[in-house]
Amino acid sequence: FHQVDHGPGRKHEGSGLGLALTKRFAALHGGDVRVESDVDRGSVFTLSLPLRRAATTTETPAVAVSSNGHATDPLVLVVEDDPAAAELLTRQLVAAGYRTAVARTGTEALEKARSLKPAAITLDIILPEIDGWEVITRLKSDEATSGIPIVVVSVVDNPELGMSLGAIDYFVKPVDGRDLVQRLNQYHVEHSPGREKEQIRVLVVDDEPANRNWLAKTLEPEGFTVVPASGGREAIELAKSIKPDFVLLDLMMPEVTGFDVVEALRADEATRDVPIMVVTAANLTEADRRLLNGRVSQILSRGAVANSDIVGLLRRVVAHRNGSP
Repeated sequence: FHQVDHGPGRKHEGSGLGLALTKRFAALHGGDVRVESDVDRGSVFTLSLPLRRAATTTETPAVAVSSNGHATDPLVLVVEDDPAAAELLTRQLVAAGYRTAVARTGTEALEKARSLKPAAITLDIILPEIDGWEVITRLKSDEATSGIPIVVVSVVDNPELGMSLGAIDYFVKPVDGRDLVQRLNQYHVEHSPGREKEQIRVLVVDDEPANRNWLAKTLEPEGFTVVPASGGREAIELAKSIKPDFVLLDLMMPEVTGFDVVEALRADEATRDVPIMVVTAANLTEADRRLLNGRVSQILSRGAVANSDIVGLLRRVVAHRNGSP
């Protein structure tokens, strides 16, 4: 949209954020905003909001299973007091192959987490009886539920607190369902039975010993075999001799840089298909990114990436390679 009249009589101009804010508020209420425009005639904006029906005595089934699902499909406990938001999350999860159970209050969330032992929990913060912060604290302090991954999905924008209490991820509403499902898929693969027994070799390339140690401490407890390389030349030789399942690569190294390593591995038939994940503290230019585009699987910024993100991404590649969903 643009302002038609730019004449001197226009003393006041808006910031242009009104429509974006309206759409965001509509999404927070489970609705949407649509627009139809005709040139030289005008525009019609339509706001759609879900109508909340009065509560009935009929209880929601504890577990909703997708019509094409199986009892062995992973179960996600959706903790959400807003029926429209809970229904939206449920539809997105069922479509992605998950079963769902819904809890409307913090107390109910604690009870169902203990009884159902879900594969993961999506958790709103603003809840009746017990808020989401207290729910996380109690779940993580209970041996029976402490290992269940919790993903916060809330209008409350405080990811630092959520992660410090034990959440594995934090989404501020409105949420793109694809991003949420992708994250849950990562953690489902990561915690699937038998995955920890796989010996996946990861070549960790970094000239800083502290960084190599950090990655080794992150990956080895998850069942990965870490092969360290302190420089680019050593990395190229090791990659050719052991053909690792992955390469975790720093870019800024003396003599033979990470860019040189990428070039050498992609030029060699024996290593050209080995996935490369860049983990660097460098601020990459557009030229750097173009150079790496299509040649590395992922570029992660060290310091801004969680340990679980690295593990989850590696597990996704394992699952894809093995043909898992």
